[in-house]
Amino acid sequence: MRRGCIAGEASAGLAGARPVDMARRAGGVNVMRFGLGLVGILVALAVVGVLAKKQLGAARVAVPAPLSVPSGGEGAPHNSHSVRDQGQQVQEQFRQQLDSALQQQQQRLDKEAQ
Repeated sequence: MRRGCIAGEASAGLAGARPVDMARRAGGVNVMRFGLGLVGILVALAVVGVLAKKQLGAARVAVPAPLSVPSGGEGAPHNSHSVRDQGQQVQEQFRQQLDSALQQQQQRLDKEAQ
């Protein structure tokens, strides 16, 4: 090996190259790395965008239509009253289901204690 050569230069064909040639070749490698890195980032961004779009599409929930809408007369006050009633019904159903679940759990615990 010649004096001043870095190991591996002879196998890469850079043994007789001038420093300017070596800098050009190294610059080409850096440009290629930059280009591939940029392409990789763009691909990753595209994948994240597609996944985010799918997640947002799945998160949409259909709003149910009101149970009853009066056909004439005072529509707005009666409609708001029915919405209030629906909200109270949902709350009452939730309370009943929660009480039922708590009672069932208490019964299971009582059976296990005996």
